[in-house]
Amino acid sequence: MCGWHLMLPNRRRELALIDYEVIRMPVVPAEQRLDALRQLGLSEALIRQSAGEQLHTVLWYRCLGPPYFVYHGADIPDGPLLIPLWDCCDSVTGVWLPGGRLQFIEFSIERPTEFRVLAKSEQGLWATVFVDLYEDNGAVQRLDLVEPADIVGFQFLDELFTDYELTRDATFEQHQTFMRNAVAKIDALATGAGP
Repeated sequence: MCGWHLMLPNRRRELALIDYEVIRMPVVPAEQRLDALRQLGLSEALIRQSAGEQLHTVLWYRCLGPPYFVYHGADIPDGPLLIPLWDCCDSVTGVWLPGGRLQFIEFSIERPTEFRVLAKSEQGLWATVFVDLYEDNGAVQRLDLVEPADIVGFQFLDELFTDYELTRDATFEQHQTFMRNAVAKIDALATGAGP
């Protein structure tokens, strides 16, 4: 359904169809999405993957666009204008600019208010994608990620997985801390802010 039925405050209490785009949170219109990603300075590889081009078979499950849910009625988190990248299962990955600073986020369409900041740079986003790919599919080995990392321009695969191996026996909380720290380090290196 592309609209909401709302009771209007009048004596006859008539139902009216209100355009869904009028009342939902801000999202870049689908026809402007790729141009908006380019204006952010994101790589052509990320934009092509987000557009639905399969740059490598390993990437198809985790990050193949175009996004569907946001443009077909799913709620999104409160915040600045969202540019969705892709869907994976019931989650949406997107980018926005809170305070004018790049932020990649992920949220479940079932709980959109509970979004998670993935990274603050494209390199940080790719770090999360490659760790998720490695963990999602037991058949994917570290060497299987070298070619797709090269294709999308991810520069920190060796460093990420060298550090990742140190957390093999970590608890869930320790692994979450490792990922936050690893992505923060990659974000800092990618944006020139230092390690």
